[in-house]
Order: sequence, then structure tokens, then C-alpha cells
Amino acid sequence: MIKQKINNIFKPYFPEVLIDELITCYLELKQHYYCQEHRPSELDGGRFSEVVIRMIQHVIDGKYIQLGTKLPNVNKVLLDFEMVDGSKYYESMRIHIPRVLNSVYNIRNRRDVGHIGKDISANENDSNYVFIACTWILVELIRIYSEKTIEEAKQMVSKLVEIELPIIQNFDDAIKILKTDLPISEKILLILFIKQGEYLNDKTIMKHIEYNNEHYIVKRLIQLSKDGFIHRTDKSLNIITKKGIKFVIDNIDFSF
Repeated sequence: MIKQKINNIFKPYFPEVLIDELITCYLELKQHYYCQEHRPSELDGGRFSEVVIRMIQHVIDGKYIQLGTKLPNVNKVLLDFEMVDGSKYYESMRIHIPRVLNSVYNIRNRRDVGHIGKDISANENDSNYVFIACTWILVELIRIYSEKTIEEAKQMVSKLVEIELPIIQNFDDAIKILKTDLPISEKILLILFIKQGEYLNDKTIMKHIEYNNEHYIVKRLIQLSKDGFIHRTDKSLNIITKKGIKFVIDNIDFSF
């Protein structure tokens, strides 16, 4: 399980409580972002930032401000990281990650997320940045504390997704769609929506939607690809597109 693999990478270096909170915050950020819930995703980015700040404190100071206790003057804390001995700590931990954290944290605190201001809402644009920035930070942390290449770390993070919807129930070896009256094409898109970032083969999709007519499923997948809702490779692997994500969010009722 990808969560456990990431946990194992960080376990020798960070307290378990920070690792758990890091993964939880990122999963919540990813769910809200993929569901185009922009304001919640920005708030998640702020929480994610506060966890990473504590992780850096742990590395540099050997201690950190406990979760649940407000961080003092975050901008100063982040600037202070840059002042530590560069020969003892990774440059990314001293400079690059703190600077990205500063921008993410300030979007949460100073933009349109929690306050009413004169500016036109920039939530969607900000949400895009927050998600990309937090993903970069997590990839960088995995790269630093493992023997993974950047590409390998990116692949791990892309697979770290747990989108939870009322009409979906996860079991050990299958995903169950509880809203049984959905058209086949919408069931396919819903499964690929849940598995964003992953390519699924035809048989896996058939298993999850509980439909055994392979000829018909392949026909629907080809049509969905032609319509731009999914991308289908030459090896018959399928992944949802941005257009497909928007269709699912705009047209499928997640309640049952």
C-alpha cells in the first residue's frame, strides 16, 4: 500500500504523528482539489504547510512545536531556517521548501480563503498553485529521504489518492458503486475519477463496475476516449482527463 511505503520512508527521520498528519493533510488536499472544492483545498494546503514546518523544526532543532499549538510568526520561522549551517542540512530543507511553504501559507492567510476582501476571488487559480506546490514539497521530501529518483517519487505521490464519495464503498479487492442505476459510461468515469492518476486496464474496470460484456465495455471506452473524457493508450490502459473529471463533478450526483 502506497501510504505505508511513504510512511516507511519517513519513519527513521520523523515522529509518527507528523508523518500521519502529513499524509492525511495531503490526501484531504487532493480530494478537495480533484472535486474542485477550491477554498477547502487551500485550507488543506495551510494545514499541510504547518506540518512540514514542524518536520523541518524536528530536523534542525531536534524538537518541534506540538500539533494543536499555534505556530508563532510563521514568516520569521521560515526565514530562520535559511540561516542555519548549510553544511549540515539539505538545501531544500533550509531554503527551497521553506520558500514554497511561505507562499502556500500566505495564500491561506491573506487571500480570499477565510476573509471577505476587495479583490476578485482567485480561489481556482490559487487552488491550482497550492496543489502543485504541496505536491512538489511531498515529492521533494520523498526524494531527500529515500533513494528514489524524482520520477519515482512523483509516481508514488500520484498514486497517493483516496477520494471518498457517498456512492462509493471500498473493499479489499474492489470498488463498489452503490448507485446502481447509473449508465455504464458514467460508472466507468466514476471509477476512473476515484482512481485519478492511475491507468486501469479494461478487465479492472469491468470488475469494479460489475459488467462482463467485454466487447461492449471496450466500445464504450473507445468512445469515451474519442469524446475526450478519458485517455486510452495503445496498450488498452485508461485514465480520466480534465474534461472527464469536470463531467463527473457537474453531472453525477454523489448521493444515493
